Amino acid sequence: MREHGGNIDVASAKYGFAPDDMLDLSTGISPIMYPLPPIKVDALQPLPTAATLDACVTAARHAYGVPEQLAVTAGAGTQAFLQLIPHLVKTGTVWIRQPTYNEHAHCWADAGHHIVDGNVMPDAADYAVVVFPNNPTGDKYGDLVGLALDIEAKGGLLIIDGAFLDNEEGANILADLSPFSRVIHLRSFGKFFGLAGVRLGFAMASQMLSDSLTEMLGPWAVNNVALIAGTKALQDQTWIKAHKDTLERQSAELAKVLANANLEIIGGTSLFQTIRDVDALSLHTHLAKTGIWTRMYREWPDLMRFGLPRDSDEMDRLCNSITIWRR
Repeated sequence: MREHGGNIDVASAKYGFAPDDMLDLSTGISPIMYPLPPIKVDALQPLPTAATLDACVTAARHAYGVPEQLAVTAGAGTQAFLQLIPHLVKTGTVWIRQPTYNEHAHCWADAGHHIVDGNVMPDAADYAVVVFPNNPTGDKYGDLVGLALDIEAKGGLLIIDGAFLDNEEGANILADLSPFSRVIHLRSFGKFFGLAGVRLGFAMASQMLSDSLTEMLGPWAVNNVALIAGTKALQDQTWIKAHKDTLERQSAELAKVLANANLEIIGGTSLFQTIRDVDALSLHTHLAKTGIWTRMYREWPDLMRFGLPRDSDEMDRLCNSITIWRR
């Protein structure tokens, strides 16, 4: 099992807290949930219908500004697509810039592909994966169109993981990339809407690639509750706009807390901030002992990611704990 954030049950047991008493900053999931209205339990009885799926896909198309020449496929979170995509193509060499979300390399390697790193895609690479903005560094790859051109010429495949793109500059990249037939763009529903447990994500791609993904997913790939929740939330543009503003303010406040503690922020998004510090493990352990859980990286032990505190009380709790560690 790869390391991920969100394992608050394990952390609370290790450090002697009840799970509800620990402040979980280990994920990049919005701490504020979309206020879903009650969903009738009757929705669990039938299989998902084509109409229910189409309504959710249409809502996603409008919310994400998907050009008409691209098809939209819904899955049980973007993780479902990560596991399938490497099987769309013959085994080859895939370029994945590190550090980044660890499931990408695992899924491609598990499908028999060779993984290469580096800041620039090598000529030998057949495929490329770009997390945009990157998790955990928050940086944005500078020339996606140029990369798509290179991949198109190879007859390869470019995966753009936009799991944290909802509130970032460059969210309109779909329009720039829509002419390319060898690009798959992924979007996460759960992170921005604070509903990760719903398990819903989307892939935007050419009709050919979308048909292949749909076939691999199989029937009823997304449950009724997820489809109903997704449709409702994605259509609520008033809430979406207000939520974007809230996340921006919280992320800016988090960055201020970290900077005031003389911690080097290497990047972030509206849902997390990441620091680099030689004593990152010491800080992580100290925070855990005070009931605050953050994200460390075994491969990059000087990096540490902070998700957003929900409100001023949680922000003060984090600030006070860091201040004690600094003494």
